[in-house]
Amino acid sequence: MERILVATLVAILLVTPLTGLAIVINVSDIGFGVKEVSAGTAITACDPIEMEVSSSLSGPYSPAGTYGHGDTTLVEPSLWYRLTPHPCSGYSFDHWVVSLSYGGDITDGIGTVEAMISGTQPSRELTSVVITGNRAYVYINEGSSAKVTLYLKRTGHRLTVAVDPVGSGEVSPYGVGVHTLSHGFVVTLNPNAHAGWEFSHWTLDGVAKYTKKLSIKMNSDHKAVAHFNKKERHVTVSIPMPQPIKTCPLPDGWPRSAKYRGYSEDLEYNSDILGNLSGKAGLGEEGNVMFVGWLAVRPQPWSKYNIQLGEGRITMNNSMFISDEHRDFGIVHLTCEGGFNARLAGTTKVGTRAALIWVLENRWKLVDKTLVVVGWNDTDMDGIIQPEELEKVYSVPS
Repeated sequence: MERILVATLVAILLVTPLTGLAIVINVSDIGFGVKEVSAGTAITACDPIEMEVSSSLSGPYSPAGTYGHGDTTLVEPSLWYRLTPHPCSGYSFDHWVVSLSYGGDITDGIGTVEAMISGTQPSRELTSVVITGNRAYVYINEGSSAKVTLYLKRTGHRLTVAVDPVGSGEVSPYGVGVHTLSHGFVVTLNPNAHAGWEFSHWTLDGVAKYTKKLSIKMNSDHKAVAHFNKKERHVTVSIPMPQPIKTCPLPDGWPRSAKYRGYSEDLEYNSDILGNLSGKAGLGEEGNVMFVGWLAVRPQPWSKYNIQLGEGRITMNNSMFISDEHRDFGIVHLTCEGGFNARLAGTTKVGTRAALIWVLENRWKLVDKTLVVVGWNDTDMDGIIQPEELEKVYSVPS
């Protein structure tokens, strides 16, 4: 660390060739200590003492370095040094203890100050100390030294709680805001969704946590965010739908009798599933075909429902579904016109796979002109899409 002050006095030994006389000039220095007040043990987690220097007790002061437990620095004598505490997270200032060794070749004595000292500025003939509030002022005489110890008391750490999006839910027992909790305290947070919302996951200090309850041990500051999603809801659209609702007439042997066509990357990613179908559909072939993949689904039937599909997200009306490492979404559109057709696309190729598996798992429940958003939540965190991890999160009625 750069020091504004460098030692102007060093121990100099001058020996004359005739007499062998030794002349010693003493060095001035300040040693530092940082301790926990109740335990009396050293705190080395940070360097919480900032030293500034001035030629007078009233200033002005300029930075002269930051010091921690066990540090010692040489200082220029005949100047005032102001010491300011900067406690670590979880600590606050308690008091100073300053021990002084007075100048000269012989130590004149030790003085210890443990409380505020008021009055006029001490004489500059001796090394002196004044403590005002949480600051210590030390005057160093030539050849003198000081040992200052900053005592801190353990307080607590900050827990910041938030919800996303704002207004979607609440958290208990510590609600939205900043809370100070004692060191080592273990808190368990619970999400409470508002009407129309459901809990999705936590992020703790930016890291996703897929548990309903979140336990945190307060050894440092933390930020916990509860994320909620809109619940599945049925939307009435202005586009007239054919009546009455009818079940899609699945071809004999479906799905193995079906063909497929799609975007090459999605087909490759889902080749293990598509290999059970009868083969690729020819260009322009319709009827009993599964169209797989965002770019390959032509025409894109969901545009007329005011639904936009983009990389990593699905937007519809006032709802947005965003994919992440263990959460993805896909769209399914079914029609029986001209033969059975299924058009599948996802926010990523993982979402497309989720939509494909959902169709195969629910093939006996499908009805004509179905539009569904399928959500995948990787509850066991293994990265593999399983039928029990899929849910219908949004649908447009037939």
